[in-house]
Amino acid sequence: MHKWYLLSLMLFSLSKAYSLSGTQLDNWREDIHYLQEQVKTHHLNAFHSQPESDFDNQVNAILAHLPKLSEAEVESQLMKLMASIKDGHSNYYPMSGPHQHFPFQFLYIDGALRIVGATPKYEALIGSEVVAIDGVTIPQVFEQLLPYLYGVDNRYSAQDRFAFQVTLAKVLFAVGITKSPSSATFTFNVSGKPQSQAVDVVEMSKFASIQTALPKQQEWAKENDIGMPGIQMRYFDATKTAYFDFDTYPTFDEVIDSCTSLIKQLTKRQTQHLIIDLRDNGGGSFYTGLAFSSCLSHLDTVNWQRGVVVLINGGTFSAAMSNAAQYHQILNATLIGSPTGGDPNHYGELLMFTLPHSERRFSVSERYYAFVETPTDALYPAIPVTPSWQDILNNTDVVLNKAFDYLSVKPKL
Repeated sequence: MHKWYLLSLMLFSLSKAYSLSGTQLDNWREDIHYLQEQVKTHHLNAFHSQPESDFDNQVNAILAHLPKLSEAEVESQLMKLMASIKDGHSNYYPMSGPHQHFPFQFLYIDGALRIVGATPKYEALIGSEVVAIDGVTIPQVFEQLLPYLYGVDNRYSAQDRFAFQVTLAKVLFAVGITKSPSSATFTFNVSGKPQSQAVDVVEMSKFASIQTALPKQQEWAKENDIGMPGIQMRYFDATKTAYFDFDTYPTFDEVIDSCTSLIKQLTKRQTQHLIIDLRDNGGGSFYTGLAFSSCLSHLDTVNWQRGVVVLINGGTFSAAMSNAAQYHQILNATLIGSPTGGDPNHYGELLMFTLPHSERRFSVSERYYAFVETPTDALYPAIPVTPSWQDILNNTDVVLNKAFDYLSVKPKL
């Protein structure tokens, strides 16, 4: 057995208080075999990054140690099993079962885990840095959690996913980062001084109510509804620039139905520049994104030589990454920002499954897309710009500012 299997099994050491009952053992065995079969049957090419035997060895190791595992450990091992496929659309989803969270919203930036939102009890900590959880430093937490993260194509999406998944209490407990499934001691850097505090978990409903306390740098873009939900526009008349905050995907029909009125508006204003912001867009249907680009292509007033810019970052994933690559090709767009979390050549179009007994959810990919000829791990910008923590605190959108500089326009924000 390989060393990395042994390393995985070293984590299976929780108290018997969390062990599975006889019926649960039987049910989980059937669920794990079901997952194994669906991966082999439905994934387009499940073993593109590892031999099938390695995948089977992982399954067998989980089954062999099942009587010693808690349910949280079973789930964490299924996360790791699916992550070993190395395909950001083939995942086990721990939130499909009971789960609790630590009461923070994080931003992982410059190698630091920053608190950008919290429940009322911890609001005084917003802006501070978490330096350790139960004595495990954040760099160590990241490395320990990395093999379990879901929705990951590359190191950029791993960093993006970490900021959220590090809040999942049962996962941190199952992989040995925390000592309890319901609380942990967090060490914060508050104004340069270390401060430790016991933090209890909260239910999903309370966690979901946490809002970021940081200003949204493009909030001014929410002033013009163009009839495409998820895409808002602001127009800069003085510079004849249309900025589109492409946050989430509308339906294909919504784009088609609203296209004519949008083109009339932009033509009337003699639009010369387009900025399409795909930062932190986690995806949808890239065919809808293509419909949007097809709509914009009817603008004869645009400077199609160097008048189109697309903004990207580590949160640009799946269809959004695909559309960024396509816009570079068919709109002659210049990419500005930081590398995408999505791999341009990737397995996608996830197919969802529900485990028969536990009713947990997992997905596999059934398509393959290649958007660049030379294999790479991310879509890289022509003009790299990465915001710092200080930029964010100052509400300075350095990426958007660079886009305006590139277009040689100076709008009044």
